[in-house]
Amino acid sequence: MQHLVSLALARTANDVAKVRIKWPNDIYSSAAYGNGKEMKKVAGIIINSTSISNQEFLATVGVGVNVENDHPTTCLRSIALGDPQIVTRELVLANFFNHFEPMFYDFLENGFCMFLEEYRSLWLHSGQRLQLEEEGSPEVTVVDLAPDTGFLLAKQDTGEKHELQPDGRSLDLFQGLIRVKR
Repeated sequence: MQHLVSLALARTANDVAKVRIKWPNDIYSSAAYGNGKEMKKVAGIIINSTSISNQEFLATVGVGVNVENDHPTTCLRSIALGDPQIVTRELVLANFFNHFEPMFYDFLENGFCMFLEEYRSLWLHSGQRLQLEEEGSPEVTVVDLAPDTGFLLAKQDTGEKHELQPDGRSLDLFQGLIRVKR
């Protein structure tokens, strides 16, 4: 679900600016710097889910978008590709639901696989080298996103593979580190 919401939010932000997805649930832009290398966070998602039965879940979704405030990072209005005055909270909220609703019904019918290529095209991580904050702290290269789970697939130079779930981990984009949440 968090990947679907992230993708809907990225589509929404890309209606007015140029953004990318940081696995699994943050939206970043390099437009604030203009150099394409340094990134600033413009949005984030948090999801809490509870199992109701074997086949039902209750999901509480929180979405935060910095639409109009430049500090402490940047905002969509500042990095807008067109007229920044049309970038309002109301427009962003309406566009988010215009993207999310049909995506959600497609997701219920077909799963996330139909969105996987688009998600991959917007994420920041293909080929990225990361240090794992685990015993031995191995360095890995991001290979892909697991289509059935959304886990980050990575491998060491030795060929050892890692399937990293987002719960309990945090990807520090600037340090090139996957931290264990404590």
